Amino acid sequence: MVEFLGRKWELGTNEVQTLDFWRGVSGEFLATFLFLLTSLIGIWGPDSGNFDYGHLVAGALGTGLCISILVQMFDQVSGANINPAVSVALLVNGQISVIRGVVYVAAQMAGSIASSILVKLVTLEKTQRSWSDSNDVFNKGTPKMADGFELGGTVLEFIFTSVLVFQVIRCTDQSRPIQSGNIALSVGLVVAVANFCLIPITGGAINPARIGGPAIVGLSLSQVGFYWAGQFLAAVVTPFIYCPVLNKSPGKNGFGN
Repeated sequence: MVEFLGRKWELGTNEVQTLDFWRGVSGEFLATFLFLLTSLIGIWGPDSGNFDYGHLVAGALGTGLCISILVQMFDQVSGANINPAVSVALLVNGQISVIRGVVYVAAQMAGSIASSILVKLVTLEKTQRSWSDSNDVFNKGTPKMADGFELGGTVLEFIFTSVLVFQVIRCTDQSRPIQSGNIALSVGLVVAVANFCLIPITGGAINPARIGGPAIVGLSLSQVGFYWAGQFLAAVVTPFIYCPVLNKSPGKNGFGN
């Protein structure tokens, strides 16, 4: 165990031998798989090449509601991280072990890739285009930065990922228990608001798995670095901002851990 700045980091080697650990890993894989499946299908726009506000509302609300449902479903299974940035933030904050954090991220990315492959295969017949065609239905559901806005998009992904991470840590902070309200709904609302703001600019990823799986499967990796830089930086920085702001020490907790 390593202790630094009021946080205790555990390697977690004993966890690997437990059924609960692998149950959690399976839960993260399945939850992220379902999230990507819903997101990629919900963001489709095969019959309209132009952005419209109905599309924005449907995409933002659909994504937020999906997260709320999945957090409710997988809360007691894995902690319902469903986002590598959240897992990294909880690891940095000492709320999950190093091994759990690393394996959760791997499971989430695997779920993202598996879901993306499924959607890609399902849509190939409909679009009748090659696997790497950037204009097919699948790629319309892959987040993209607005032209010339890569740097600004990275900053916005950092800001809104930080807001999401802040909310997750707040909801799982044992020293400041929520007396009323629904954690799943509150996290889903944060995701919905972020998507309302970001869909026209970055596609509203705020989740390394949301961009990673589709980009890898769709062979469109040119912008992944911009997304991941903002998202993972937020995951590392936000836990160190949270405690001083609220004058509380990090507590051992997670959605379901």
